[in-house]
Amino acid sequence: YGCPAPGRTTVTATTEAGPTITQQGSLLVSSVAANNQWYLNDSLLTDSTTQQIQPFLPGSYYTKIVDQNTGCVLTSNAIVWTPSSGNANQRIGLRVGPNPNTGAFNVSFYMTDGGDLSIGLYDMLGQQVLRQDYGAFTGAFGQTFSTTAASGVYTLKIVHGSNTYYSRVIIKH
Repeated sequence: YGCPAPGRTTVTATTEAGPTITQQGSLLVSSVAANNQWYLNDSLLTDSTTQQIQPFLPGSYYTKIVDQNTGCVLTSNAIVWTPSSGNANQRIGLRVGPNPNTGAFNVSFYMTDGGDLSIGLYDMLGQQVLRQDYGAFTGAFGQTFSTTAASGVYTLKIVHGSNTYYSRVIIKH
């Protein structure tokens, strides 16, 4: 009140561009030097805050940073990384555990391309004791399976499109 207003000042809101990640050899590298927080398939990689990381599982990697001026969280592009060597189970990052178990075990992997997915568990005689069909599938898979099968050694068979993957499962009651 009563004070003459000074001339108007134009204010333009800006937000920095998000980081960009690239693959350089076997490393994923962020364009931002510090305070990166890396993610794999939308899951936080808790100890991965450096400018570069060595991917260890197949999947979609990206990083987030906090803009120091605005406090906004900025997300990078994503890079889908797949190991180029190793056996077939390593290329999809197949993990089965705990192993041995009492009939409940987790299965996780990552498929970079689409295909019908089915998962079965077979005893040593080849008898199917568990089967689930998922239809067309691509991306990250993670599920806990539970069976009342007897103690023994079983074969987990994952069929995805024209590819088949096997893992041993030990049930011990």
